[in-house]
Amino acid sequence: MLVRLQTGEIIALAFSNGKRHDFQLFKDSHVHVKAETVLEADTGYQGIAQIHANSLLPKKRSKNHPLSKQERKDNRGISRERILVEHAIRFA
Repeated sequence: MLVRLQTGEIIALAFSNGKRHDFQLFKDSHVHVKAETVLEADTGYQGIAQIHANSLLPKKRSKNHPLSKQERKDNRGISRERILVEHAIRFA
C-alpha cells in the first residue's frame, strides 16, 4: 500500500492470492514512483534502495552490531512519520 504522508490518502494497493511478502508484492506490481518522491518503509523492505534511490528505512540491529544512539534517534524519527501510514492501513 502506498499512502501520501501529508493527507493519509491511499495511492496504490497490491493484492495476492496466498502468502506473499509486502516487498515482493511491491516489486511485482511495477508501480512507478517518481525519483523525487521519498519512499518511507519499514524494515521488511530491505533492498528497496536498489529499486528506488530516494528511500528511507530504519536501520536494523543485529546481535553483533547494536545500533548507536544516533541510529536509534533516527529510527524514532522515521517511526513518528510512518505511524500515519500505519493508521491509513488500519482503516483500509
